[in-house]
Amino acid sequence: DWAGWAALLDDAGATELDHPEIAALVATHIDNLWWAQTVTIGYERLRGLRAPRQQRDGTHNASKSMTIRASRALW
Repeated sequence: DWAGWAALLDDAGATELDHPEIAALVATHIDNLWWAQTVTIGYERLRGLRAPRQQRDGTHNASKSMTIRASRALW
């Protein structure tokens, strides 16, 4: 749970680490890099290190996608 992750990462001093270092630390506990990234970003948000859609350098990123119906002949 998030409380457990927060405690584990706080004890490891993760608030002083950059994103790749936190992700590497999380990856030592999870055998799935996608989930390690998810936990890392969640932790950064919990600790005020990152706002939603914010990169660690302070910039923001947003995207949008759309699915359209099209014939394969168009490809």
